[in-house]
Amino acid sequence: MHDKNGCLLSSNTGEDHRTNIKEQVAWSEGRPFGSSVSISSPSRLFVSLSLSLTLISVPFFLSFFSRTINTRREREREVQTPNLVLGFGYGIGVSMEEGKPSIERIKASNGLEKVILREIRGVSIEVYLYGGQVISWKNLSEELLFVSSKAAFKPPKPIRGGIQICFPQVGIHGVSEQQGFARTHLWKIEDNPPAFPTKTATKSFVDLILKPSEEELKNWPHSCEVRLRVALSPGGDLILTSRVRNTSTDGKLLSFSFAYLTYFCVSDISEVRVEGLETLDYLDFLKGRDNRFTEQGDAIVFESEVDKVYLGAPPKIAIIDHEKKRTFVLAKDGLPDIVVWNPWDKKAKAIGDLGDEDYKHMLCVGAAAVEKPITLKPGEEWTGRQEMSAVPSSYCSGQLDPAKVLQMSIENPSVSG
Repeated sequence: MHDKNGCLLSSNTGEDHRTNIKEQVAWSEGRPFGSSVSISSPSRLFVSLSLSLTLISVPFFLSFFSRTINTRREREREVQTPNLVLGFGYGIGVSMEEGKPSIERIKASNGLEKVILREIRGVSIEVYLYGGQVISWKNLSEELLFVSSKAAFKPPKPIRGGIQICFPQVGIHGVSEQQGFARTHLWKIEDNPPAFPTKTATKSFVDLILKPSEEELKNWPHSCEVRLRVALSPGGDLILTSRVRNTSTDGKLLSFSFAYLTYFCVSDISEVRVEGLETLDYLDFLKGRDNRFTEQGDAIVFESEVDKVYLGAPPKIAIIDHEKKRTFVLAKDGLPDIVVWNPWDKKAKAIGDLGDEDYKHMLCVGAAAVEKPITLKPGEEWTGRQEMSAVPSSYCSGQLDPAKVLQMSIENPSVSG
């Protein structure tokens, strides 16, 4: 059946389909449906043969198309490693049924293992076991995270982009390697992690664990366990929850800094502003770690190199991309500070794994604990959390409405880790 514009409203199969064709033939010949068809006329013979060929060929092509699709799916399965575990509360929550969240563990073309989480609304994230690093966050076909055009996927080099886990130090200040060793070590999937203090309805997640190697303990002699849950909500939010436990048996305190160094993908850095950090004190690493200043602007805009840590930041901030009319809402818990970084043109050319023009399309913003290190007694555990969502932003006559952007802080309060 078709509507008045010729659009198909319904279709028949089998005997109903053949009946409709017979009706059309009878009507075109000016005779009642159901009357016999004489084949003495060449034209009627041609119609009858055409009808027979149509009824024979349609099932053939449907069968051929089905076999082709099944063959492609089988080939795709051959390059994937088996699913790990089933259910909620384990290392990987897996559901491969159509219309439900799915998770796969595969080996990428660069030889590194990664886990892909997909939700039913077309959003997905990719997590590398190397560095415990989220490397992709897609909303349908649009990538929301930046990865350098010259990123090296070759250990022991860090991967430039995505979300780097900076532990046990942030920046170059400390006894460990720059930004810590967590981003350059291989994490493991934890099949049965300790229960989370707060339950969530999110079904698509992966749990990772990292323990310092014997070599690392020589430079940083602290026994600990670092856990990371990467979760994808049904609405497409990306949720990172970290837990650090002091496992020392000799009474030694554990002190560390931490940051989620998140590379957001933006249209043009000159068209981006960050709201929620106004009037805050900040550390400017370009002027020395101990130099403390107060933010004077109504919002953070970018016209040159930036390397700052904003202290005592609110639970939620907004990163607004004017050109794309899109806003990233970043919520945090257990992490008091916010890091903001962009190398600009001169430093970008000096960074080997960053393209000369890459700085225009990236902005690093992430929840952190920098000014005051976190200190744990033996047996104590710390939890930190960062949740990100991408929402449309209003933009009219050059004015954004931050009240609408940050309304989520009232409607969807963050959950303590």
